[in-house]
Amino acid sequence: MTQQELIAESNRQFIGAWSLMAEPVPGARVDENDGIAIADARVPLFIMNTGFLTRPLEDAADARRRAAALAAAFSGSEHGWMVPVCDAWAAGEAGEALAAAFTEAGLAPMMSLAGMSAAALAPPVRALSNHLEIRPAASPAEVLDLCDLNCAANQIPLEMGRASVTQEGFWSGPRAGYVGYVNGEAAAAGSLFVVDGVAYIGWMATAEAHRGKGYAELIMRHALEQERVRSGITRTVLHATEMGEPVYRRLGYETHTVFTCWLKTPAPDGATAS
Repeated sequence: MTQQELIAESNRQFIGAWSLMAEPVPGARVDENDGIAIADARVPLFIMNTGFLTRPLEDAADARRRAAALAAAFSGSEHGWMVPVCDAWAAGEAGEALAAAFTEAGLAPMMSLAGMSAAALAPPVRALSNHLEIRPAASPAEVLDLCDLNCAANQIPLEMGRASVTQEGFWSGPRAGYVGYVNGEAAAAGSLFVVDGVAYIGWMATAEAHRGKGYAELIMRHALEQERVRSGITRTVLHATEMGEPVYRRLGYETHTVFTCWLKTPAPDGATAS
């Protein structure tokens, strides 16, 4: 694949995975139109209420038009929402215009994520623990553990996650969630979404007391192996934080682009801040 094709894949995987997250939530909106995509679960967990660009910006006027369309799509929302923007698709004056329009609409850059992919994982560079019991997130307790581990790792209130992704059937079909336990205690979690014949990895988290033991890697390898056996898929894509990027590089992932995530926070009374 060319660099441009890899960047396009990273964008399509982001949109596809977040659409799969929103789809099972009652009342969610998932659609694409005229250069933007909406995957709005309409839940308290803001990262699940998301807008995207579906192609590179053409010029400053196009940037302002799409920023306005995204703001209109979430107008009146009582929850926070997010727009991950591929830096390669928002360069130069068009990118500056988009940033200015987002700022005027009340969004602020929250974090950067590296768009990464691998044809298959590299072999382990260290011996991995055999103390981790990995279970699919099937029961209500396992779903809750997956949710709580992620919220705790990202300093998000637990009740925000519990109100968003604990409904029955969320982790099913193309959405596979896994939780690893040590002596019955939830230690690490992760998930895999099948998007266009690619295994998208997300929701990776490790409890603070269990970090540095390779449990997240075990979860990831288990999820990918389960999917390889089920469908033959080995290609994998993810979006990594600055802290996670070097870890994923050791597993065989390569970075192709960077996304700047813009966030609109809700006002204290529940109405979205303007």
